[in-house]
Amino acid sequence: MVLSQLGGSGKTHRLANNLTIDYHDFDELETLWTNQVVSDKEVMQIIAASAETMELHAQTPFVMDAVSTSSTAMDTVSASQTARDAIGTDGVGYDAVAAVAMAIGKYAAGIAGLDPTAYANIDAVASDANAMDAVSTSSTAMDTVSASQTARDAIGTDGVGYDAVAAVAMAIGKYAAGIAGLDPTAYADIDAVASDANAMDAVSTSSTAMDAVSTSSTAMDTVSASQTARDAIGTDGVGYDAVAAVAMAIGKYAAGIAGLDPTAYANIDAVASDANAMDAVSTSSTAMDAVSTSSTAMDAVSASSLAVQSVTGSALALWRFLSSAEVNTSFWSNATGTEAFWDHNGDLADPHWQLDADSRHGGKALFLDCDQFPSGGDYIPWTVDLGSASSLTVYEKTLSPRAINFEIIVNGTLEYSASNNNLSYTGRTVDVSSYGDGATLKVGLASSDSSGRETLVSDIQLS
Repeated sequence: MVLSQLGGSGKTHRLANNLTIDYHDFDELETLWTNQVVSDKEVMQIIAASAETMELHAQTPFVMDAVSTSSTAMDTVSASQTARDAIGTDGVGYDAVAAVAMAIGKYAAGIAGLDPTAYANIDAVASDANAMDAVSTSSTAMDTVSASQTARDAIGTDGVGYDAVAAVAMAIGKYAAGIAGLDPTAYADIDAVASDANAMDAVSTSSTAMDAVSTSSTAMDTVSASQTARDAIGTDGVGYDAVAAVAMAIGKYAAGIAGLDPTAYANIDAVASDANAMDAVSTSSTAMDAVSTSSTAMDAVSASSLAVQSVTGSALALWRFLSSAEVNTSFWSNATGTEAFWDHNGDLADPHWQLDADSRHGGKALFLDCDQFPSGGDYIPWTVDLGSASSLTVYEKTLSPRAINFEIIVNGTLEYSASNNNLSYTGRTVDVSSYGDGATLKVGLASSDSSGRETLVSDIQLS
């Protein structure tokens, strides 16, 4: 068949087997493709079915520019396995398709076994749950959309499209890889990404890739269980910040660091409410680094009496907790957590130790009822790692002038003792740089005060 009516005489251009057009020069040939060939459905069907010529067309920029901007042409090539094989997921042809919302939408739909004519563009695909279910379970379709910035912009990191991707290990692995600038075809799934140090370095330094990973429980289950992935994410920087901000992500991440199965914990609240989990987390230096630098994690732990008991039972965890930048807004502001902190040894059973709402940050303050104290004084003790600490500050005040001394004792050494009559909270700071890990810290009064004067302790800070 010669479609000479499409062009002038002089030169012949082969469109497909037994299908040619005549043209005068290159400009006319480009115009014919743009204005006539791609808009003729019958002609495009013949072209799409011809493997030999499709291979050539897929590597010709002006042809693929014309095809990728024509819905008629894209409907045809997207529905043709022969045409899709020629275009693939990289190279000239794919690059042209990937850059156009209409084209990449129809192309992904066709690869996923859907009818390309039913989807105007990638936004239509990304907003259709059934379509995205098909795309997210097709490795070739995911290679296609993951390598396309246009497609990734449509899918994003939330909504119908992303939800479908996030739930499938293959899909989220390729998607995260694509966002991070990697070749999605090189990674079978999120396990392949998580076990590859170079891939995780790329993913963990991309805020968008980490947004995708940190909001996918499928991805976080895998990443949290992988030492390679955790090494890349660490406990600071872009990757960690994304994880730290999501309750699901930081919960699974802390669990994984502590040697637990991330799949067993839906979020940080599940970790904080599980005694065994918190015991594991509180005795892991890296896990506590992760928890203590995440406001989301600190909020969850601070709201759980059980979690706080685990923290106060671990010298390492207590150091991380009391030195956390989040301790005031998360912990000392929480009534549940602060009550558990003051009562970690069951001291509140004694009448001279009580709780009061008058604290610096909104949690419970420790009320020292002076006239009920034993004559030899009394102290609440904690064991805490001080090897990396330089100073300790206890905020206290008197409700009326006090004759007896408020004291801070470390490893049996009296570091602070005074009967100051401060009616507002004042920090009593002591140098603890000479102490090591596993130190015993005590706060309390040296004796009783029959005048009935009281003292309040609001919070304890380490730095």
